[in-house]
Amino acid sequence: MKYNNLYHKMAGLALATLAVAACSDDWNEHYDAQQQTGVNSTLWQTISGNENLSHFAEVIQTCGYDKNLNSNQVFTVFAPTNEYFTEADKTALIKQYNEEKAANTKDEDNSTIKQFVQNHIALYNYSAANGREDTLTMMNGKYLTLNTQAAGGQKILSGNQLHNNGILYIIEGVTPYDHNVFEKLGAIEGLDSIAEFLYSYNKYEFIPELSVPGGIENGQTVYLDSVMQLQNEMFSQLNARINSEDSTYWMLAPNNDEWKRLVEEYTPYYTYHKGVEKRDSLNYTLARMAILEGSIFSRTTNPDAAIQDSIRSTHAIPYAARKYYYGSSELAYYEYKNPFDEGRPFYGAEAIAASNGTVWKANIWNIDKKETFYQTVIVEAEDISSSLKEVDETTTNPNPSVISVPRKNPFYNLISGNSYVEIYPQGSTNTTTTFYIPNVLSNIEYDLYLITAPGTAGVEDTSMVAPINRLPNKLRLTLGWYKEDGTEDDERVISEIETSGIKADTILVQSGVKFPTCSVGLQTPQVTLSINTRVSNREITAGSFNRTLRVDCIVLKPHEESESN
Repeated sequence: MKYNNLYHKMAGLALATLAVAACSDDWNEHYDAQQQTGVNSTLWQTISGNENLSHFAEVIQTCGYDKNLNSNQVFTVFAPTNEYFTEADKTALIKQYNEEKAANTKDEDNSTIKQFVQNHIALYNYSAANGREDTLTMMNGKYLTLNTQAAGGQKILSGNQLHNNGILYIIEGVTPYDHNVFEKLGAIEGLDSIAEFLYSYNKYEFIPELSVPGGIENGQTVYLDSVMQLQNEMFSQLNARINSEDSTYWMLAPNNDEWKRLVEEYTPYYTYHKGVEKRDSLNYTLARMAILEGSIFSRTTNPDAAIQDSIRSTHAIPYAARKYYYGSSELAYYEYKNPFDEGRPFYGAEAIAASNGTVWKANIWNIDKKETFYQTVIVEAEDISSSLKEVDETTTNPNPSVISVPRKNPFYNLISGNSYVEIYPQGSTNTTTTFYIPNVLSNIEYDLYLITAPGTAGVEDTSMVAPINRLPNKLRLTLGWYKEDGTEDDERVISEIETSGIKADTILVQSGVKFPTCSVGLQTPQVTLSINTRVSNREITAGSFNRTLRVDCIVLKPHEESESN
């Protein structure tokens, strides 16, 4: 299957890393011509002079690899005979090569070169030995098994022919090319959309240490053979090199209809205001990454014995680190229980084998967004460096104190992180404290909670706490955010509430809060929550309220009724 990519015309695949095989010989021994040879000719001279290899030779020459096989670089070549690599086979491959060449497809992406030529050539000398089976790395990064009887599953008709620049094997048939997971996306009918998105990030970097220098011209090194290596920034974003032949992955991939539906649903969640640099690019990329993050699974961390009960994607955070990433160890995103049950991620998906795992084609997308990117946001008040916003000089914002909850205190393990922020009033005035709320999605509904600590939480002996520190507080809460035009909207008084003063209060401040702009991925959070104490001097004198503010955390939880929206 072929299609036009945004940046590359792909022929149903993307290049696996052009890795070289690990050998014990030193560099010069690999690439210098061998002094002792079985045949006093180059590989190309022998191949081009053998009438029974004429079809193979013509494809090699058309693709320009005759120069490589006629150089002093050392190769191992597996050449199929005309009987098994027919005139029709040759003609089809040359036609494919010329069509992609005319479409300005790079050699690194040309399917004839990558799937056929480089699939029959390996760097270095490899001799088949009795009683041993070796695994070779071909020029395209694929693996080939070799013993005295067969190469890549094809019978060896003539082998271990040592030439001036390598070893020739004549084999019965064409060595099969098996796509890895990354390449397979472009080869499966109906997955064009996901393939096009991922392949648009492909680029190739020249690797000089793996390339063969041929001399100096005009002060610059000229290379006889330039090794290019595929790079794709999405591999690191997804925490998975799904093009690697050394790892095994499963990947859930939505078909084109599901991809379109999900993109349309998720795009409004990543609306950035006009003051954000590259806002359109962020919107485009993150809406699509919201589909992909959580869709790839390493089989190393998901053995057969475990995956029926639970499966963890490469984007999942280990339990020990969840508190740091999500604010709570109980929040488990990007991992799925009973993944093969009805309505769960793998239910109804079609398994399609690849060289390094399996692509699961999903005609119905069963990954719930609340299990991935649609997350609860928890702001720990004691994380002062990131949670407290600097305010202007006209606003009273006293220095906060971080209070730890002692182990013997009855509120130990009832306060998040066993610490909170305590802010005392300055003199006889009320105080205003403003917190940042990061990683907010746009155009979804959140329920906003304020969790406060009691005045007795910071001491071992609660009987020693003065009555004034057991009094409630009166608070006014104001939300601020950026509108889509880039102007601030910070005059939204959303609630006036009272704390109990004697327990850890979880107060629903407002249900169904919706923000017009997104702050995911931005260095500076765009949403603020200002908390203003609203206790009068008369109430202080009467001993009915206290102005001391004790904040445990602020929570934005996706609104339950939005689940089906």
